[in-house]
Amino acid sequence: MDEHPSTQLRFWDHIEELRKRLIRAFIGIALGSCVGLYFGTDLVNFITMPFRENASSQAHMTVLSPMEGFNIYLEVGIWGGVILALPWVFYQLWRFVAPGLYKTERRMVYVLIFASTGLFLMGVGLTWWMLPYGIKWLSEFSNGNSEIFWSLEHYVNFVVLLALAFGICFQLPLVMALLIRLGLVPPSIFRKYRRIAYVIIAVVAAVVTPTADMFTMAAMMVPLMILYEISLLFGSIWHRRSQRVEPLDQA
Repeated sequence: MDEHPSTQLRFWDHIEELRKRLIRAFIGIALGSCVGLYFGTDLVNFITMPFRENASSQAHMTVLSPMEGFNIYLEVGIWGGVILALPWVFYQLWRFVAPGLYKTERRMVYVLIFASTGLFLMGVGLTWWMLPYGIKWLSEFSNGNSEIFWSLEHYVNFVVLLALAFGICFQLPLVMALLIRLGLVPPSIFRKYRRIAYVIIAVVAAVVTPTADMFTMAAMMVPLMILYEISLLFGSIWHRRSQRVEPLDQA
């Protein structure tokens, strides 16, 4: 049976609206990248500052290919522009989905955007805080009086990937709270498998952190465990409230 013409029209209207929002988002990223490239040298100096201040005297930063310095300048500038344009991108995404949401759902989206951004920045901030300790520890691995040379490209990629890993790992509590809030996973499951969750957090911390010492592992494990318990607490409160409201609605 063919779809009603009005249904097809609404579908193509949504596609056209999505196209406009994507174009505007890409324009924002392009403009942000221009700003990031303008300050590209300053961003590279900022990222390499922990190395200059904390690496051992035998460790040196070096460029290993003719294009490496230019490639890093482009990479850091574009990443900086993407981060700068993220609020605009989120705004375009919000304008696309908002018309189809109820008022309560719109409030939840606002909370999710702010919570996700805040948790991501917490992860990045933790990365920046523990980076000097990792650099100092790694740069001390030298044989006698031998010199250590770190590639600028490898160092920048290491910092960027580490920050992304921490930022993504810090989204775990938000995922937990959402699963509980939507009723997909009851709080009792997270309580029952708390020990297993702690073991998984410990394994992730051991893999993601740049050094193998207990200090850097604990720097990631402890915040994630605290966020796990906080998310479980708030998720349990939301779950109890939803159970109280449902019988009233049914009545």
